[in-house]
Amino acid sequence: MGVVTRADPVGVSWPREERHLEEQAPPSRPGLWRLLAASPLPLLVPLWALWRDVYMLDEEGLQRVGGPKAVAEWALLSLASAALVACFWSANRSIRVLGYTFHALLLSVAFGVAGVLGVMHAFGGPAGNLAAPAWALVALSPIEGVRWNEVAVVLVPLDLALPFLRPARQRRYAQLRVAGLLLVSALCAIGVLHQPLWIPILTAVMPLSLIAFAERAR
Repeated sequence: MGVVTRADPVGVSWPREERHLEEQAPPSRPGLWRLLAASPLPLLVPLWALWRDVYMLDEEGLQRVGGPKAVAEWALLSLASAALVACFWSANRSIRVLGYTFHALLLSVAFGVAGVLGVMHAFGGPAGNLAAPAWALVALSPIEGVRWNEVAVVLVPLDLALPFLRPARQRRYAQLRVAGLLLVSALCAIGVLHQPLWIPILTAVMPLSLIAFAERAR
């Protein structure tokens, strides 16, 4: 007796049809979330170039000023950023969580760098070489306008504890952080918070959402 390979009139699916449906299944949702979490990478490369003085942006435009040392530092930072993003697709869950966590920290450093570069260029050009996470600038700065930087409620140092937690606790912490970020978004929408936080919120919520919803707590 031959093997039936099509559905009967009452809609029963047979083995070959089930395999065909599995082959046509859409890509997994975690893959899309990882791509979204990795999306800031193309912006980090030019930011590191400005920070390490490979290029300088002033009233005359973009100028190449850095030597071999500056280029080497820029390349190292860019490769480290790319390596963290590559961890998102590791087969090992611990490496993925490590990548998500340090990528979020790197984004916090990047926002601090961008803030300092913006202040320097607002005063007519480079006048220093400070870079720190946004929350560190808030803690250390004597300038009231920086001390009350609202980015500090979006990118926080407590996320560094994530790789050392058990998977179930990682997931719970990430879910709480995502809920907090949604609350911050609501406060921005109704005008309680005044700084433009949408980009920091998006860059923080993507890696945390991967841990909260896409990674299995096992």
